[in-house]
Amino acid sequence: MHCSDESQDHSRSLSKGPTLQEFKEAASSALESVTTNALGEQQNWCLVPKCAECNEPMKPHCMFFDEAYSEHYYRKDTVMNFVKESDCLVVVGTALATNLAKQIVANFLDRELPVIEVNLESAINRGNNIQVLERSEIALPALFNEFYRLDALP
Repeated sequence: MHCSDESQDHSRSLSKGPTLQEFKEAASSALESVTTNALGEQQNWCLVPKCAECNEPMKPHCMFFDEAYSEHYYRKDTVMNFVKESDCLVVVGTALATNLAKQIVANFLDRELPVIEVNLESAINRGNNIQVLERSEIALPALFNEFYRLDALP
């Protein structure tokens, strides 16, 4: 989790959630902290962890579909530099529903670099790709064992 005020320098400060005792106390007095939002949904704000520096509510460290990738949290620039320097891409278990994932795959295909897709159903339907239609826990060990075997050849 990180501070919901991402513009602050302390936005990487993590705050511990409530202890079991604090949770029990909050739950026992939950009726006092229940509010109704504009949509008529009831919310219990007493159990939301707060930022250790500014006391703002903490945000789960995940990305929602309407948010943009940043270097600060998601290392977008770092990933894009890896994309530029790489000569092969292994894609594992995705429907490629997010734009960044689609852009990365398209980048490799446009440069005619190999893309190895490990998936139960293919999400890549064009270009220089190798489709491994298998569960990742079976396909990945076999793939890397073969890589190391070939790498050891004279």
